[in-house]
Amino acid sequence: MECLVCRKVANTDGLAFCGVAICAHCEGELMSVSADRPEYDAFVHALSRMWQERFSASRDRRLRDGDHM
Repeated sequence: MECLVCRKVANTDGLAFCGVAICAHCEGELMSVSADRPEYDAFVHALSRMWQERFSASRDRRLRDGDHM
């Protein structure tokens, strides 16, 4: 899978949820970044994009329970 944040290949050491993955490096950054750091906005944007895509897909009924994006 591709990392939701950095778009590199995410191996099994990372975090997987809702059909997406976050690589181990980005997971570590996410857990330690504070809201006043510029990197914080990249994480917020990536997660927001994922939820917007998921919401749009569910409204269009393209995804069924258990489907992955």
